[in-house]
Amino acid sequence: MGALLAAIWRYESNPLPRSRARKLAICSAKSRTELIVHQNQPQPQSCGKPLSLSDDYLVTPPGSDRNTVRQADGWCLSQFHDLPVRDFDCGYADLNEYFLEDAIAARAQMTCETFAIRHDDAPETVVGLVSVCNDVVSVKKLRMFPQFATTPEAKLNYSEWPAVKIARLAIRKEVQSRDIGTHLINLLKQLFVFQNRTGCRIMTVDAYNNPRVLRFYEKNGFQFLTEKDAAKHTRSMWFDLLTWKNAQQSDPAPGV
Repeated sequence: MGALLAAIWRYESNPLPRSRARKLAICSAKSRTELIVHQNQPQPQSCGKPLSLSDDYLVTPPGSDRNTVRQADGWCLSQFHDLPVRDFDCGYADLNEYFLEDAIAARAQMTCETFAIRHDDAPETVVGLVSVCNDVVSVKKLRMFPQFATTPEAKLNYSEWPAVKIARLAIRKEVQSRDIGTHLINLLKQLFVFQNRTGCRIMTVDAYNNPRVLRFYEKNGFQFLTEKDAAKHTRSMWFDLLTWKNAQQSDPAPGV
């Protein structure tokens, strides 16, 4: 754990992506997601964490399987086969129980798959866990958002669009509030944009309805899918993976 905390401290002191001149960020507004491109400008407070440029990511690093994505600053997200993690504690009993017991059953029934985020300086330490499953979002709900309201009818001839759902996400409590959750989300987006085996346009989550959790997902570009669940235990939120793909592909290679 000491090596991991040292690595996190080094990143907080000298964050690699922030040293770049050209930054990409996903900004959440009340009813839309905007792609903001900055040229040597400070990051607006309304934006989420800057997207790293495409050369900061290495999908399927040498010697790994295709369910792995690595970031240049040492973080790696990969399919996790060593469930359960008995020393993992995120501070929430229901999430701990899921990754200790339920995630194994979900994998056996082929309903969810679990990934782990680790750092190269402490590869034996599981810093965070996320389980994902298939999902769909109705075209009727998406029509309320500008990027889909202008989509030609011929492109929306299905009643539902394919999605991936974040079923559970947890970060080890010793290292929470240090942007590791954002690292995990970014790596997950990268994995499903560039290594997806089937069509998948949307990322969804049923987020716990408390201010801290909702702020986290909003910071990372997620929007509320509806206001009808505002008083419920969880809120349905979504992220358009096409914005991530376009951000990665629109950035020119260094020196171009």
